[in-house]
Amino acid sequence: MSLHSPPAFRITPELITPLVVGAVITSMTLVVRSLVLRRVARSLVAPGAGISSLAWDARLASLLWCVALGAWGGLEAATLPPRLTAKLELFVQTLIIATITITVAALLALALDRFAKTRGFALAMTGLGRAMIRATILILGGLVMLAHIGVTITPMLTALGIGGLAAALALQDTLSNLLGGFHILIDRPVRVGDTVRLENGQEGEVEDIGWRSTRIRNGSDELIVVPNAKLAQSILTNRTAYRHSSRRIEPRRTARRG
Repeated sequence: MSLHSPPAFRITPELITPLVVGAVITSMTLVVRSLVLRRVARSLVAPGAGISSLAWDARLASLLWCVALGAWGGLEAATLPPRLTAKLELFVQTLIIATITITVAALLALALDRFAKTRGFALAMTGLGRAMIRATILILGGLVMLAHIGVTITPMLTALGIGGLAAALALQDTLSNLLGGFHILIDRPVRVGDTVRLENGQEGEVEDIGWRSTRIRNGSDELIVVPNAKLAQSILTNRTAYRHSSRRIEPRRTARRG
């Protein structure tokens, strides 16, 4: 009895042209990406900053764009069976939807961050606000991508609802910190840039309010990390709270009786 091994994958002449075209287009777009991102980093971050100083979503989205353009160019130059061509086209379209989603999330977070700095919108200036914006866009883009490839969303949402309830029971501390962050952003006992003193006597400037903790930088340039749930329940002194209110409280004057 002889065992026949499956035929190995061979690069036929019909595949050489699309592979070369895809590799050339991907290489050219990667070079352009590197030049553009370096210039963006030097103009937005620092004169000598590199690509690594940019946000992860900007780097990932641009990399996926290069791969999508290379795949599209190789697919246009290929002469493949209709069924395989349809699958590859679906893959390229899905990749494009993913890149558009990540790009929109990054641009929207950046635009709202700049708007917040000029208008004083506290929610968008925090790490929790930026995470909420990105998560919303990524979830919507993921649902569109699943619907595009033919995945039924309704049963998946039902399963996610049941799984989310189980995860909520298992991650009570994490959810309490997340809700504590929302409470701080809505009630606004502190804002980014305020100088606060905690119950234990530690004092510093609020750098960021994240989804789990609030970061405070003290006078010795040390970072104090306080869980949001604990900060929301604690008694603290905000030394700069009066700057956020235009209302002045005048002391009462009582007339002396002669």
